[in-house]
Amino acid sequence: MSYDLFFNFPTPVPSTDIERHFSGRPNYQVGDAAVYQNPHTGVYFQFTWPRDSVDGKVGRVAFNVNYFRPHVFGLEAEAEVHAFVMRFSPKIEDPQLHGMGAGPYAPERFLSGWNTGNEAAYEAILQMQ
Repeated sequence: MSYDLFFNFPTPVPSTDIERHFSGRPNYQVGDAAVYQNPHTGVYFQFTWPRDSVDGKVGRVAFNVNYFRPHVFGLEAEAEVHAFVMRFSPKIEDPQLHGMGAGPYAPERFLSGWNTGNEAAYEAILQMQ
């Protein structure tokens, strides 16, 4: 179970620009994906994009953070998602209940979608006990 967002670029972006963005930020390892791991908080998540384009351009990036995690995961992820959106201005596709849907990025809607999904994950795990 995870929170998944999709960022669509009306005009494809060079993959090197995306890699440079993440490489310049703390706590990222950039390889086949941009994997965020904060050793101080334990928060982790990732951004992925297809790397098979002939022209080296990317039309879509996916973001993924696992549910059944402490609230700080959503808070820390929001800051990184926000920075990505501010840098690239993609169109947002958020399929989560109480999320943003297909619209502009809104931090409060990101956190609403995260909290709703994370609470559902906790309930599901507790019911299995």
